Amino acid sequence: MRVAILHKTQDIRIEEREIPSPASQEVLIKVKAVGICGSDFQYYETGICGTYAFSEPFILGHEAAGEIIGVGAEVKDLEDGDRVAIEPGQTCGRCMYCKTGRYNLCPDVIFLAASPVNGAFSEYLVMPRHLVFKLPPTVSYEEGAMIEPLSVGIHAVNRAKLRHGDKIAIFGQGPIGRVTLAVALASEITDIFVSDISQARLDLIDEKVSKINAMNQDPVSIILEQTRQEGVDVVFEASGATKAIQQALDVVKRGGKIIQIGVPHDLTIPLPLAKIVDNQIDILGSFRYANTYPVAISLLDKKQVNVKKLITHRFSFDKIQDAFEFIRTSKEPIIKVMINFD
Repeated sequence: MRVAILHKTQDIRIEEREIPSPASQEVLIKVKAVGICGSDFQYYETGICGTYAFSEPFILGHEAAGEIIGVGAEVKDLEDGDRVAIEPGQTCGRCMYCKTGRYNLCPDVIFLAASPVNGAFSEYLVMPRHLVFKLPPTVSYEEGAMIEPLSVGIHAVNRAKLRHGDKIAIFGQGPIGRVTLAVALASEITDIFVSDISQARLDLIDEKVSKINAMNQDPVSIILEQTRQEGVDVVFEASGATKAIQQALDVVKRGGKIIQIGVPHDLTIPLPLAKIVDNQIDILGSFRYANTYPVAISLLDKKQVNVKKLITHRFSFDKIQDAFEFIRTSKEPIIKVMINFD
């Protein structure tokens, strides 16, 4: 089988490896579609993603869907031909986080494409049965690959515990900001501000929301003016930009919440603790997801969210190096680049 291996920064090579065989509780998947995540691109461009750095060649990719072509002896509820999405994190199942349903916090998780663990940019992939979710006929392989980032948005909205009538702001309109917006709209939230430094990205949003170009407009003054100086109930910070994180504290109302999804570029950021205490602001981190795949599949099946329009560019697997270079050099607005294998 062919796999795409990151050998060094900005150097992906397609090579041949043996097709793996599934163990008794595993399935063999013929990969059909894989999205390029921001973490994949960070490894490609700099060799570092957050606190992870790669020191030996490995395979990127963790947003994947495909067709089952082999099942282990103990797998009875799936069969060849089933179309599936994969959840990329295998947790220990024994720690307090796993046992209480918060397995996204498992300290021993083995996550696809988190160096040195190999990922899904491979023609075939073996996965444990419990990390494989059957897709209904209404959900395409590309949509199946988008279930992983969609789950990030679902988890963030779950963390916020939104109520009917809440006013919200979403800072950053890359893939995670957009899926968070989609889930918020599906939750019947209608009073929404979105902010980004790219007008081209904002132009891609066709939902009825208040758009703010943070490059030449001040999100703080606009949001406060349009909320009678009260601010919003919840800010979803999906950019990781230091300035946006600080602005979130200026636009969230007293007793409000900030859901921090974006990983800050600066690992240490000064925060006005007196203001946070005086205004009783809740700052909640939102990391990956837990127990969200069935919800994501249901939203897609019922057409309550549309992730197809977030796929702005497509490349074939044999052009994967070109795809990453396109992300690195293109001036076009990019939300999600999808790699297709057929």
